[in-house]
Amino acid sequence: YKPEAIARALKSPLDGKDTTDEFRTMALEILAACKVPPAVDLVVAMAFKSEMKAMRDAAQKQLIEYGNLSVEDTAAYVRAPDQKIANEAVAVLKAIDTEPAAKQLVHFLVVGSEKELVRIVGITNATREEVIKALIEMGDEAAPALIAGLDSNQHQQWCSYVLQKISVEFHTQKDKAGWLGWWKRRLAEKAGR
Repeated sequence: YKPEAIARALKSPLDGKDTTDEFRTMALEILAACKVPPAVDLVVAMAFKSEMKAMRDAAQKQLIEYGNLSVEDTAAYVRAPDQKIANEAVAVLKAIDTEPAAKQLVHFLVVGSEKELVRIVGITNATREEVIKALIEMGDEAAPALIAGLDSNQHQQWCSYVLQKISVEFHTQKDKAGWLGWWKRRLAEKAGR
């Protein structure tokens, strides 16, 4: 069967209230081989909506395996009203550890009070702190997205802060050329030049 057909066939039973955890576990094993958006949608729902921590953990592990295919859908849960779910979504994006995952996280690096954060990007200060920690830990994978974030007045301050933590260098938030210079030196260093 085609992966899309498998995902469609599993959608209705997985959405049901009477679905057992045993069935969900088997479905997750089947969906692991289905690297298509409808399958990712089902796994994302299990990863962040399941009441069972073990099921959420297993589904989140699968999202990490899907990699960039799951980045966009996972990023939506960074806005979850439940702080625990928001933190789990940030952790999944951090574990995916790719430039597209970093780009999604950079989107949440908005300057402002808690009220402004909720209004502008739908997150709390606590979530922004988790995003900052995740991007610092991602290091070089996050650098291109952070440098691109310097183009936005709303993102400059936090992008510059995270770049300073990653690079242990100081350039102002307005000094994109300085950050680009650091990044070119870093790439040359990684390439052994």
